[in-house]
This record gives sequence, structure tokens and C-alpha cells, in this order.
Amino acid sequence: MTKEAAKTGIGPTVLVAIEQHFPENQRIIEDDLAFRILPFSMRAFVWLMRFNSVRAGWSELPRKTLPESGAE
Repeated sequence: MTKEAAKTGIGPTVLVAIEQHFPENQRIIEDDLAFRILPFSMRAFVWLMRFNSVRAGWSELPRKTLPESGAE
């Protein structure tokens, strides 16, 4: 496996690790290992996402930055 192919797993793993900060009844996936297998820089990012205000702001970012499609 090439290094480039191995890097493709980081994004989904980050999302799963962030999800572990949600209440158990709101999670889709339970994974205690996701956080531990991430590189340090990604672990720091996931650690910040444990705060509700940071997570809420991050989840609103696409809505604020992407242009509206007008297809409603």
C-alpha cells in the first residue's frame, strides 16, 4: 500500500473519533480506538472537538462558507 493510500483513512477516523464526544444515544459508531490511532496533530484537533461550543461552530462552518444553491 502506498503512503498516499494509507492517508485516506485519517479523515473518516477523525470523524469517528469526534463522534465519540457525542452522547451515546446520538452516536452511529462506537469506537474507542479511533482517537488512539490518529497522529498527534489530529488527536489535538479531536480533543478540541470535545467542547460543545467548538463542535457546534465547526459544524456550522460549511453552511456559512459555501454559497447557497438557490434550489429550494
